[in-house]
Amino acid sequence: MKATMNKEEYRHFTESLVIIKEKAGIDIAHTVEYQGDNFIVEILDDVSLEGLDEILESKWMRIDFNGNVGIGNEYV
Repeated sequence: MKATMNKEEYRHFTESLVIIKEKAGIDIAHTVEYQGDNFIVEILDDVSLEGLDEILESKWMRIDFNGNVGIGNEYV
């Protein structure tokens, strides 16, 4: 799958990759080609876009080394 992205779209894409890695432990292999002001991104893995959207939209819980419990980016 290939997509042409502007700078803002590419920034959002890379931030989403980090979130997917943190929440689900999934690394998504991809290549990036620069053409002028655009980024041509090709996803090399066979992934379900709907599944990735679910990961990005779901709330997630974490516990830090001090035992604090967090939901999303906030601690409760």
